[in-house]
Amino acid sequence: MLPGNEPIQTRRGNDEQAVLQEIRERAAHAVEAWQHNHDAAHEDIRFLAGEQWPEAIRKEREDEGRPCLTLNKLPQYIDQVLGDQRQNRPAVSVHPVEANAASDATKVPNVAGTNDYDLAQVYEALIRNIEYTSNAEAHYDTAFQHAVEGGFGWLRVLTKYSSDDAFEQDLCIKSIHNRFAVLMDPEAVEPDYSDASWCFIGDRVKRAEFRQRHP
Repeated sequence: MLPGNEPIQTRRGNDEQAVLQEIRERAAHAVEAWQHNHDAAHEDIRFLAGEQWPEAIRKEREDEGRPCLTLNKLPQYIDQVLGDQRQNRPAVSVHPVEANAASDATKVPNVAGTNDYDLAQVYEALIRNIEYTSNAEAHYDTAFQHAVEGGFGWLRVLTKYSSDDAFEQDLCIKSIHNRFAVLMDPEAVEPDYSDASWCFIGDRVKRAEFRQRHP
């Protein structure tokens, strides 16, 4: 080791430990803040699955040999709400700001036709293309179903390489199948969490697969 390198390596190690400590503190804070929502969602999902008897009463009746009948009518109402959503999916619409709505500076020339396009029309077409290539409707349905069943659902916008031999990246829309894997910044106040400073998305993988992904 060359003289003078030791303080740099020590400082780098301290920085890494500080980052890990901050991650642990944020994760613990998020787990505590979201625990109530997660517990309520688990209870809702169990109730939807037919576990509608309180545990103490169910055990008491089973010990006495009495039946615990469950007439679960909730799934049909859930299906009705989900069906209405699939028939009337919300669509993204891009509107220009009032100052640029009629400005020629925001026009995009159409080299293949006679009519130029507004910049808002171009953005809207790009968003629709992203939705189409991402099979976004299926992900919207998953997030909406989670919200109906348990109170919250998640969507994320990711980037992926357009091909194996290119550096260009495309946007894609994905849902998160394990709704409880998301721990959003509890300090966010906006309804869509657009002001969140950080977010955890957990994933369970086998140790060998983890080492392969992150050698």
